[in-house]
Amino acid sequence: SQSGTLSPASQSASSPSVSQSDTLSPVSQSASSPSASQSGTHSPSVSQSASSQSASRLGAAHICAESPSPAALGYLRATFTDGAAPTSITVERRSPSEAWGAVYAQYLSPIADASAHSTGLTIRRELSSTAPRLGDKLTTRYIITADRDYEYVCLRADRAAAAEPAEQISGYRDQGGLGYYRAVRDAHTDYFFDSLPKGTYVLEETSFIDRTGRYTTGLCRLQCIYAPEFSSHTNAVELDVK
Repeated sequence: SQSGTLSPASQSASSPSVSQSDTLSPVSQSASSPSASQSGTHSPSVSQSASSQSASRLGAAHICAESPSPAALGYLRATFTDGAAPTSITVERRSPSEAWGAVYAQYLSPIADASAHSTGLTIRRELSSTAPRLGDKLTTRYIITADRDYEYVCLRADRAAAAEPAEQISGYRDQGGLGYYRAVRDAHTDYFFDSLPKGTYVLEETSFIDRTGRYTTGLCRLQCIYAPEFSSHTNAVELDVK
């Protein structure tokens, strides 16, 4: 997968590919397509083998690739602005050769408008308080549910700007029946799980409130790294610190 513009030289003409933005983008959702993420403009695309021909009709727009050159690799991309994105997409095959295709959409949305979502994996966040006072200890609980056995899963937990982690050293941890690597970043904490068996797990983090004001916690995103269609994210929570 790739983020931003496509580099044609980095794909093999004989293999299928779905181009995506960073799998842990600020807001990500799974739709009826293999994967969907939020960050950028609406960018439907179709990927196919170089020997096939295709036409994609997106709303009033029409994109056609006939016998694409090796440099093009049959990758089609369209960008729409100001709410002009189509509500449906039709793909027409003009060749009996083997082909693969997928569609993704990218767009920006205010973080406050993001609602909780889950596909296979589920993440919930509970805070000990949404109106803490300066100097208070804030406990955050992450409740992870896996509907099957997974491998190589990442949880990225954003935190409010007023919350400083009590434990700021990265390293391996064992909590709630899970072993994982915990990496503390400036604005979030990453949790990397080599294995996530089927079941429900609870992780807890402690932070201290170091300034007053109104803040948002951002999102918590749980995603299988090599199968990004299995993912979940929470909504954002506002903190009012007195």
